[in-house]
Amino acid sequence: MNAGKKKYYYITDVESVPLIQEQGITADEGAIPIFIVHRGKMRDVLNTAGYIAANQLFLGEYALFEIMEAGITGDIISHGVSGKTAPFQKIITQESIARDYIKFINCFTTTFSV
Repeated sequence: MNAGKKKYYYITDVESVPLIQEQGITADEGAIPIFIVHRGKMRDVLNTAGYIAANQLFLGEYALFEIMEAGITGDIISHGVSGKTAPFQKIITQESIARDYIKFINCFTTTFSV
């Protein structure tokens, strides 16, 4: 894995996994929220995903998908959120990403901290 290569990820609730695996990712009003990790370290991916899932999506459990760059046909724009992970959070402006361009990573449990 190339250390400088961007990787694109999508977070959702665990219940949506079978539908996404069948039909791909569908946009909500033309926007697909993602995050980008610029290094190839899974620990960075999981730390970022866990933070977003717990602090912004309020999910106790979440599913993580990797999106292949070839599946991105729309623009990637700023998400406009705040917080530690804001620089990594983006929006893809397209209606859907076909299942052929996504890879299910796993389901994870978040830990909330006060």
